[in-house]
Amino acid sequence: AAVRDEDRTTVMLRNLPNDYTRRAVLDILDKKGFYGKYKFFYKPVDFSRCAGKGYCFVDFVDHKTATEAIEKLMGFNSWTSRSGKTLEPVWSEQEQGYTALVDRYQNSPLNHPDVPDEYKPKIYVDGEERSLPSPAASVRMPSLLASVARRNHAMNFTNERPLGASDDMVVESMRGA
Repeated sequence: AAVRDEDRTTVMLRNLPNDYTRRAVLDILDKKGFYGKYKFFYKPVDFSRCAGKGYCFVDFVDHKTATEAIEKLMGFNSWTSRSGKTLEPVWSEQEQGYTALVDRYQNSPLNHPDVPDEYKPKIYVDGEERSLPSPAASVRMPSLLASVARRNHAMNFTNERPLGASDDMVVESMRGA
């Protein structure tokens, strides 16, 4: 069902530095006055590179707050890491609203127990981070993450080559280290 413009609460933040973590993006939101004013956050990650894809989704508590966030964040470029990117906040066209986002990701492979916590969508209650509700059914591990784990497991036994730094990061994060 289409969401009326005045009911939109979900914003896509585009042009994030790929090395930015969830915490780094949330720090920007908090410093701009939005602590406790967002209910959902998800920053997609490229599992093969263990890096962000340059955008995230934030669901705010109401339309007025989301509109303020778009206005305050438009043109932001004071990154803590070296980047020439300029933030571009826009209304999300995929999902709109807390319920739609939780419904989409609750039973997603991203909610698999072996996915590192940093890569998972999160919900927030009065500024406190919480996990999504447990999946209603069994979910599969994301295919790329599973293939990296299988490849590294096989190579550990065959000693074809040593694991690389990025491989170690994925494997260790999957083990919960």
